[in-house]
Amino acid sequence: MSANAVVEQTGAQESQLPEGRYRAFDDPIQDTLFKLILSLGAEVWVLKDRLALLEEALSNRGTDVSELIEELSQNPDRMAGVRAERATFLGRFLRGIELAADR
Repeated sequence: MSANAVVEQTGAQESQLPEGRYRAFDDPIQDTLFKLILSLGAEVWVLKDRLALLEEALSNRGTDVSELIEELSQNPDRMAGVRAERATFLGRFLRGIELAADR
């Protein structure tokens, strides 16, 4: 959607829309969260596509990936590391949201 279309639909002043900047909501927090959701959706799609390609490539070479994943997911030593990595990831993720909300 062009900046002109945004101006027409929202009634915003053109001076409020820097060149190349799209704003979906008047509230900057909602706008930031919307952009975050779009970014995460794009990242999920890329990861999903890459994972499918990797599974197909391994399957073409005779490796049953599903069975290996099940075996690894049941390993208690590995799960402790996964939990620690998840906590670190969530901390960084939530910090980003907090910083955006402070703007």
